Amino acid sequence: MRRVFAYADPPYPGCASYYAADPNANEVNHEILIGTLDLHYPDGWALSTSVSGLAQCLPFIRGPYHVGVWAKTNPKPYAGQRWLRAWEPVIFGGIDTKGRPSVRDWVASSMPRRVNGVGLLGAKPPEFCRWVLLMLGARPGDEVRDLFPGSGSLSRALDYQAAQPELIP
Repeated sequence: MRRVFAYADPPYPGCASYYAADPNANEVNHEILIGTLDLHYPDGWALSTSVSGLAQCLPFIRGPYHVGVWAKTNPKPYAGQRWLRAWEPVIFGGIDTKGRPSVRDWVASSMPRRVNGVGLLGAKPPEFCRWVLLMLGARPGDEVRDLFPGSGSLSRALDYQAAQPELIP
């Protein structure tokens, strides 16, 4: 049976201004987004957010969820900040874990500087995208909708997965 999942990587709460050059980058209403994910993607969904955005997003989740971690091996320092932002949370919702193989709830990889020759703030590396697919339990034949495609890295991970089905537990 074909399942349909979603991955959302919108501008993180309070961060839409970082994308000022993109006329489509507006502040996202995360309450509506999470409600939409819950309603339209009962097979499961994933939502990338920031550490501060996590506290804003969790109250809107109605069903079971799990928070995974992307640990960045090359965090970018920000002027005037004491801590390097070396991890980002990913919320996974609506996923039935019964009978599924075990998957680590974290992935460590470097932040991409360029994806497809384009430097895009917030782009995710291939290792991250493959991990999201594993966490969702997506298999060949399932559909994963990338709601904020950005660099297109999730689509490339889906293509990679389809070409390498033996790598899927």
